Amino acid sequence: MIATADFRERLEDIDDRIRRNDVLLANTMNDVKNRSHVDVEYARWANGFGHFALSTLYITVVYFACASKIRADLPFVNLSSGDDRRLLDLLSKVRQAVGGEFGIWENLQDSFGSYVRRDDGSIMNYRHFCSLIGDEVTCPWFLRLIDFYRDLDRKLQEERQQMIRELRALEAFLSAR
Repeated sequence: MIATADFRERLEDIDDRIRRNDVLLANTMNDVKNRSHVDVEYARWANGFGHFALSTLYITVVYFACASKIRADLPFVNLSSGDDRRLLDLLSKVRQAVGGEFGIWENLQDSFGSYVRRDDGSIMNYRHFCSLIGDEVTCPWFLRLIDFYRDLDRKLQEERQQMIRELRALEAFLSAR
């Protein structure tokens, strides 16, 4: 699953940035939350200075959309009984690792995924996602996700590494199928 690899790679990048005391993500997440970017041309900001923050949010919700779809469709997927149990366990471990203190609560993970899923089951593109985040009515629905990334440095490095390890295990399972 490409979404799993994208999410893992972004978390690895963020973890590296946190270890180097890079505050770009925290600062731009503050801009998103405080709507500091509304005084500038939003499309330029979203594709320029704000791109790392917004693409991080997008990568995350795309993963959540894919993971929740797998969980919902699993009874209809043709896997052996051991494989389907293993897949559910791996998805659950990722959910738990991303959750917890300073995390994204498990029930919200599915909700975030549903926000970007269209009626036909496809996932909206980056531009449409940025429109959701840029809108003063829909942006508040993403505040927990924004806070998660703004405060990710509050998670211990071991907790951040646990998220990466669980995603890596899920990725290995999926690539072996």
